[in-house]
Amino acid sequence: MFEAVLTDLRKTRGFTINEIRFNVLESEDRRRRLLGCIGIQIGPNTTYQEMEELILDYQKNNCGVVQPATECYTVEILSCWGDEAVRQTIERRQLSVPSGGNVFEVLLADLRKTGGFTDAEIRTNVLESPDRRRNLLKCLGISVDETTPYEQLGQLIINYQLQNCGAAVARPSATIELGLLPTTELVKVLEARGRTAVSTESRTAVEAEIASSGGNVLNETELMAVSRDSLTKILNNRNIAHTTSENKTQLIRKLLG
Repeated sequence: MFEAVLTDLRKTRGFTINEIRFNVLESEDRRRRLLGCIGIQIGPNTTYQEMEELILDYQKNNCGVVQPATECYTVEILSCWGDEAVRQTIERRQLSVPSGGNVFEVLLADLRKTGGFTDAEIRTNVLESPDRRRNLLKCLGISVDETTPYEQLGQLIINYQLQNCGAAVARPSATIELGLLPTTELVKVLEARGRTAVSTESRTAVEAEIASSGGNVLNETELMAVSRDSLTKILNNRNIAHTTSENKTQLIRKLLG
């Protein structure tokens, strides 16, 4: 049993942030016992937070782990996540990389503005892939494997950002003329809100459900459930210029201003 745990700790380079803060080392007594076992002196007045910092410092100095800094993401974490994933996110966000610039620093600066990855990026965009989710979580020091359910992977990223990225950023949204959307897409909007509906229901029933679940104000995640054709209709209705080469993410950005 001890050898199995040791083998896995070598892979994760120590206890993960998730294990320290919310799991096996959440207990103050567990933290005190672990620190005593690794020879770190603590007293009765050592605070709960100080014990966490002592464990993190020990692992940083002895386990070679990349620990999150005082912000939710770092250049090291993004480098660990991978060049391809970072460049795709930069492209999706339509960010400019200056000549000779560092793509990781460019994305990091924008992640600071948005308080981490957006809901749309996690659910329907650059973090939609289970492998992308697992890779990011491992870079964050959160232990997951092939058996971790897909939805849990996304929720772990959201939970991490809530804990480490500061106050939740208000989601940009837009008021939509529901008449521009077919019933099937209204059903998808409801699904994005966690509501259950079927396209065979009457239009009146679906619109009533929309009204009771937030109305016709749609955020980025809900707009991603809408087809590209419908997005162009909404933009045309508002006289917002767009091109045929722009993808859904770019159209939504224009709609949200």
